[in-house]
Amino acid sequence: MDAKPVSECGGIPDLDYVEKVARQSRHLANHYERISDRVFIAAEGSWVYDSDGNKYLDFVSCYSALNVGHGHNRVKEAMIKMAANGLYAMPQSFLNPWTAACAEDICFYTGMDRVNFKNSGVEAVEAAMKIARKWGYIKRGITKDSAQLIFCENNFHGRTLGALAASTNSGYKAMFGPHLPQIEAVPFGAASALEDRIRGNTAAFIFEPIQAEGGIILPPWGYLRAVREICDKHNILMIADEIQTGFGRTGKLFACDWEGVRPDMYILGKAMGGGLAISAVAGRADVMDVLVAKDDGSTFGGNPFAAAVSIAAMRAIVEESMPYKAEINGHYLKEKLDAIKDRSSYIKDVRGRGLLLGVELKDSAPSSIEIMTMLLDEGLFVNNTRPNVIRIAPPLNISIPELDWGIEKLKNIFVS
Repeated sequence: MDAKPVSECGGIPDLDYVEKVARQSRHLANHYERISDRVFIAAEGSWVYDSDGNKYLDFVSCYSALNVGHGHNRVKEAMIKMAANGLYAMPQSFLNPWTAACAEDICFYTGMDRVNFKNSGVEAVEAAMKIARKWGYIKRGITKDSAQLIFCENNFHGRTLGALAASTNSGYKAMFGPHLPQIEAVPFGAASALEDRIRGNTAAFIFEPIQAEGGIILPPWGYLRAVREICDKHNILMIADEIQTGFGRTGKLFACDWEGVRPDMYILGKAMGGGLAISAVAGRADVMDVLVAKDDGSTFGGNPFAAAVSIAAMRAIVEESMPYKAEINGHYLKEKLDAIKDRSSYIKDVRGRGLLLGVELKDSAPSSIEIMTMLLDEGLFVNNTRPNVIRIAPPLNISIPELDWGIEKLKNIFVS
């Protein structure tokens, strides 16, 4: 073998980073399009550093998983304490103080009663689908094996088989069928279309308050309240996927808060872990308590290590007023982006809420991946959600001078 295992490298290896990582990367599956040969080795706050000592301003936050930024002191302290403690994993059939406290915090923030822990966002989506169907059979008397779940067109809930069944993106679904039955989709933002699709066997409506991967698409104002009323009228569950919008990203703790709406279940993930993998379904007792032992499970879901870090991350978001910062700085950033749009031949639209913003490109503009690459050369991380949409989602505690630095880089590309 021409390269040592990572476990033998320890710290900074002697081999050139780019050469070494290029060789090791041949073992990675091709399920992500990698746009650069840069090798990133460190991060702090809103900045990421590569192996050549270059720094990059992070306008991605790992798809909103790093709302608190990189290496937040409270998150880092929790990690260090738990690393020294040694209790990294624990069967969920036994109690530990961190998982219990994390569940209590989530219930306090969401107004819910019960929490089902998972690791990734899509695992939590799958759990919500299971709970919704069992609730339909037990609480609604829906005929067994016939419960219908309604989603929105253009959604993104992940790429497991259950989430793919709900997707309307043929590119994601091709070659992975057959798909789960009794899954339907309605246009996003059209409350009347939802009501028209509800049947006697409908158990739940699962939706994103803002479609992030779908292109930063906002529904019309009043949509969430209308959905709440429709779900109450027909006695179906309203389940909000706040994996990406939750914990301050849009300027409120949860995006549903903008219309004063509380769903029956929240699907949570990303930012609640401060950079570690942890997710959850939080719901009312009368919904969640349909689960009994062995109905669902996760070896690492809500493990003590991740739970302790999650407590630190969630409390940092709340106690440091990060949702408010996202709202204020989001207004500031959008105004600057709108000004760039007015001078740019590339930008068709700028939209979003808080620090979740999308820049839609004109047909004549370079592709979103080309724009990503150009901005990377400028020292700025952005991400594409569609071939013609750039997502801008900095850490919620980013400073105004840092935002201004990033804005100048955007000007360099978008304004000729």
